[in-house]
Amino acid sequence: MTKQNQPTRQRNRRVMLAGDNGLLIDSLRLALNREKMRVSVTGGTDPAMVTKAAAEFEPDVVVVFEGDPDATVALIRAVIETGHSAVTLTKDLRAVDSARFVAAGAASVVGLDTRLSALVKVVELACAGKAALPLGHRYELEGILREHTQAEARRIAPLEELSPRERAIFALIYEGLGAEQIADEECIAVSTVRTHIRNILTKLQVHSQLAAVAMARSHRWFDSTGLNRK
Repeated sequence: MTKQNQPTRQRNRRVMLAGDNGLLIDSLRLALNREKMRVSVTGGTDPAMVTKAAAEFEPDVVVVFEGDPDATVALIRAVIETGHSAVTLTKDLRAVDSARFVAAGAASVVGLDTRLSALVKVVELACAGKAALPLGHRYELEGILREHTQAEARRIAPLEELSPRERAIFALIYEGLGAEQIADEECIAVSTVRTHIRNILTKLQVHSQLAAVAMARSHRWFDSTGLNRK
């Protein structure tokens, strides 16, 4: 066989594992090594740290182990923006968070309880640039995220009627402050506070501050993703 007709030797596939799940990371690393893949492990999910390590290692795919959902989304986006493919290991394949990971650019989401042999296959497909997420599952996740987005819009719709100042006043009401205390904190007249309170009740279509607070609690407006005072 002439040198020209010899098959081109490809470099071993490179996989980076990013996350805090030490036991599973070790198991996956060993399984990928058995398939002749080069594996680099970076502890934690800090986007800056992972992308810096990826720039040095140049992986074909980065496997992201789900942690805090918002942090995981940020990491996936950082990985994609630097030109690498991402596969995410997640707790629930049909949860909103999994849908968010795919929307952020993950090539696939894989359950934490997936057999190692099946997980290795997904990683191999992602390394080859092939679709690793079945189309039906992708459509299902898109529907889950769409329904969630619509539900969130309905949840905060009454709140959108309030002005920024009214939201700030409402937050203080929720915290249990009275009109005089709010006036002191916001450096405004008590009469102005009471005007804001009347406007808040009118816009929320309730008849008392107690009812307004109950509405805020039931709609989780004061969660981390809910009402911002300022």
